[in-house]
Amino acid sequence: MTYQKVKDLTNQEFKRLCGVRIETFTQMVKLVEENEKQK
Repeated sequence: MTYQKVKDLTNQEFKRLCGVRIETFTQMVKLVEENEKQK
């Protein structure tokens, strides 16, 4: 599934697809991005 389709999912659909809530996923992405900047 592409980002274009995933970004339009409801919270419930997103959790069913990814296993985490959108808020949790956003925090995970933020942590990875911060870690990548430090390299």
